[in-house]
Amino acid sequence: MDRGEHGIAEEMLRAVSSYRGIRKNLSLIVDVLHALTGKPCSAFLLSTRESLVCWEHSKGWKADEGPSLRLTPYRLDAVEMRMFEGWETRGGSLRLLRSLDDEISLVLRLKTGGALDDASAVRDIVDGVLPAVIGYYRREKNKRERAEDRQAEHIAKTVGGLGDKRKAMRLLAAAVCKSTEAERAAILGYSDREEALWVIAAYGRMKESPSFSRPIRLGEGVAGWCLLNRKTANLADARSDPRYIKGAYDDIRTMLCVPVLEEGRPRGAICAVNRIWPYSGISPGFKLADQRFLEKLSRETTTLFRSV
Repeated sequence: MDRGEHGIAEEMLRAVSSYRGIRKNLSLIVDVLHALTGKPCSAFLLSTRESLVCWEHSKGWKADEGPSLRLTPYRLDAVEMRMFEGWETRGGSLRLLRSLDDEISLVLRLKTGGALDDASAVRDIVDGVLPAVIGYYRREKNKRERAEDRQAEHIAKTVGGLGDKRKAMRLLAAAVCKSTEAERAAILGYSDREEALWVIAAYGRMKESPSFSRPIRLGEGVAGWCLLNRKTANLADARSDPRYIKGAYDDIRTMLCVPVLEEGRPRGAICAVNRIWPYSGISPGFKLADQRFLEKLSRETTTLFRSV
């Protein structure tokens, strides 16, 4: 490098401060490191739970360059990645893994081609910039969560104000489907007398099946388990889960189901099925943000489930 590393770090920090999106910030870091070192460099955003790359920006590699939005299995072993966080040099690359939150991790990789005299300088620059990048990311995430809370409250107020309860439930199912980017959604009510769940409203491509019109006993299937145990189920591969009712649907891939409780008493369940991902053929699981949103919505709509 022909410029002082501290001056470069300050320059990058000023540039980072002008951006709000983490993808733009990471693209800037990659571009600057590639220009300074002349080495290939990449940044990934990794879905930690599924070990899938959900965004990438590269410079200097033989493969296609530039930002891309895709969902592909990560190249490194997922167990290894969970054990390691920080800097390391391996396989001719300087690599950094840093968790942004419980759902997303950042991976930065710089080709070294052997010993790299600038390795310590690169680490100093990136370590100086990352606090600002991660800080923006977390502040924006907090803003999104507050907006999602307001959205859940608005949906609950809208459906709760309808005189027709069945229409309200259909509207709730539609809101769940669209808010979580699900292929379809179902609202289930609970009968204390029969100790069973019934599908009372659905939205999206919900075809008939034997389990659609029959009661689901407390503890049976994913929804019954959620209500019995008062817990959410967020399944990336629903059909392989032992709680899944075999033969219910042959096209379910991912499922998010939250119980509806009133002072600990079961009232129903809200389920979203098959999160839509238009960028590749791989179907990702529902995000933790989707789970948080449905849990908030279930608390806000509890009174709607009385006597359904």
